Amino acid sequence: MKSNRYIFLTLLLVSLSSHSQDFKQDELDSEFLNSLPDSIKNDVLSEMSAAKEEVMEENYRPSTKLRKSQTVRDFQKYLDEKSKENENIELRFGSEFFKTLQSTFSPINEANYDPNYILDYGDFLNVDIVGASESENELEIMRDGSIFIPSVGKIYIGGMRLSEAKKIISSKIAEKLIGSETYVSLAELRDIQILVTGESYSPGIYTLSGGSNPLHAIVMSGGISEKGSYRKIDVKRDGSIVKSIDVYKAFIFGDQDYNFRLRSGDVLYVNQAFNLIRVSGGVNRPGLYELLPDENFNDLIRFSNGFSYNSNKEKIYYESILNDIDNGNGLTQNDLNEINLEMYDSIHIEQNVIKTVSIEGAVKRPGIYKITEDETLTDLINRAGGYKKNAYPFGGILSREDVKEIQAKQVEAEYRSLIKKLVTSVVTAQSIGSGQTGGGMGTSESMIFMLDQLKNYKPDGRVITEFNLNRLQSMPKDNILMKADDKIFIPEITNSVLVIGEVESSGSFPYRDNKSVNYYIQQAGGIDQLGDEGYAVLVQPNGISKKINFGLSLRSNKTEIYPGSVIFVERDFEPQGISYAAVVAPVVSSIAVSLASLNTITNN
Repeated sequence: MKSNRYIFLTLLLVSLSSHSQDFKQDELDSEFLNSLPDSIKNDVLSEMSAAKEEVMEENYRPSTKLRKSQTVRDFQKYLDEKSKENENIELRFGSEFFKTLQSTFSPINEANYDPNYILDYGDFLNVDIVGASESENELEIMRDGSIFIPSVGKIYIGGMRLSEAKKIISSKIAEKLIGSETYVSLAELRDIQILVTGESYSPGIYTLSGGSNPLHAIVMSGGISEKGSYRKIDVKRDGSIVKSIDVYKAFIFGDQDYNFRLRSGDVLYVNQAFNLIRVSGGVNRPGLYELLPDENFNDLIRFSNGFSYNSNKEKIYYESILNDIDNGNGLTQNDLNEINLEMYDSIHIEQNVIKTVSIEGAVKRPGIYKITEDETLTDLINRAGGYKKNAYPFGGILSREDVKEIQAKQVEAEYRSLIKKLVTSVVTAQSIGSGQTGGGMGTSESMIFMLDQLKNYKPDGRVITEFNLNRLQSMPKDNILMKADDKIFIPEITNSVLVIGEVESSGSFPYRDNKSVNYYIQQAGGIDQLGDEGYAVLVQPNGISKKINFGLSLRSNKTEIYPGSVIFVERDFEPQGISYAAVVAPVVSSIAVSLASLNTITNN
């Protein structure tokens, strides 16, 4: 008995210890997460979840089945990514209408007040008589096409238009009930049954309302199949074609060619498609279009909403399974009109690539300019009228989209690495029951500060290049070629140096010749308690950044400083394995670009 009691007490203590540790870990999680800025909390939560799963896998060695399930998920992710690559394949024109507009085109079983509506068995009419004899009647049209009105008798209106039936009913009642007026309206539509056949997705017999048209029936049958024609849909009545529908007239030109009333017993036959021709490149609506036998290239361009603004009508390329035509140098519009286009022919219209760049700031004619393949920075500046007298070319900024993308990827990689380091230290501390992170709370605070800097960083895409026109003339190799979407900004000359970061009073201070970094820091009140007295970051107006080493006594530094420079004093910490300067430098550089732009805007 004593042995069993000891075993029970041991198990109880182990259980209590486990619950206590779980409580402390949860408390640490909550305290840690509450210390984070909202902008990075979700990223940390996601990484913590992944890190804890890794710890669980390490401790409990997951089964082969679980490892296989992860492999399956990875493979499914690969398949999803591959499927996205095929999303841009051009669909047949018109197919999207039946996928997205079914509620618009579906028949509505409500009374139709169209005066041309044909009345038949199953329709209900409201016949209201007022005057000498008053009554309200809802009357169904019988199989023989008649309605029965007490004191009036049968009136035959089957097969008549609603407008005609109103006149006849009013006339008959007026003969029988002198001094009475009659008001006739359609109360309820009959149901009709029609057969949809041919190249429909779901051929069969469908019950529709009496106000339905052929497009309603096509939608109800799921649309037109890949082999079906959008250009010739026949409505057959009593064995004869009474109407042929071309839905292109509605979809492209807005004509209501389909607005034809169906009757019970009608057959809707979707013919096979005629010539399906693909057009791409310099048209406003690329796609796969259906051409009738008597239509040509001009009709294809009309269906694709015309040539695009940058199309080259002298460079049209034609490919055909059946026609062997040499068009190595491209065909013209007139050449294509002479060709009988066949099923699955393909036409590509070359597009002229129009590249534009912008130049703003201290130039005489700022704005957006079209550029050629071989246009240089000097060419662009000269086209913009050259520099103004107050321009500061040494601080010129060239921003480029592909550089922005590289910067963004680098900063994102640094951010993710830092998140992982932070979370790993927390999870590791929890796994051993510690209340601190692996490097102490000071390390985690410094990491959080750096994470916040990286999270809010916006890449500027700056390319360091020469803007001095005289130097560019003497050194043509430095005359950079322009790229599409480049942005040039020429600031106005400034006579100040900006000091920011861990100083007592950040701000802009007058430039003085031959003064050191230390001089400007002292102008800002010196380094505050959080600042690093050993290093600062200097960003020159041309975008080049340097890490300045003061030495322990903050002695003078020989680095040359120019008007418009930015000095940033770092915080005094350096988490293990992480370069604070690597994090700060791009952020400070981006600030310098923003301040240069703001300075010119303010002066204007």
